[in-house]
Amino acid sequence: MPIAPDASHALAPVMITLSLIAVVYIGLVALTQADMKKLIAYSSISHMGFVTLGFFIFNEYGMEGALLQMISHGFVAGALFLCIGVLYDRVHSRQIVDYGGVANKMPVFAAFFMLFA
Repeated sequence: MPIAPDASHALAPVMITLSLIAVVYIGLVALTQADMKKLIAYSSISHMGFVTLGFFIFNEYGMEGALLQMISHGFVAGALFLCIGVLYDRVHSRQIVDYGGVANKMPVFAAFFMLFA
């Protein structure tokens, strides 16, 4: 039972529109990042737009999808930030251009990184 059910239903079109704008706009902002940590952070914000969208659809599939997205995002984002920490220890940089050849130097790590990405 929502805290303010009437207000939630009345503002649903606005929240859905803002969620869609957040998903697209923040996704485009994430694509322009040169810092890998910032890229993951912006993509996390974009993914939370999907969660908000699912909650304001007000049906069972939307709620289940939003909950599943939140749980999976927690695992995936944590794993990606851990991978970036490992890369920073090895390369001493968070810039994407400095990560060339990582698959040749650390193939198992690269496979795990691609699994989480």
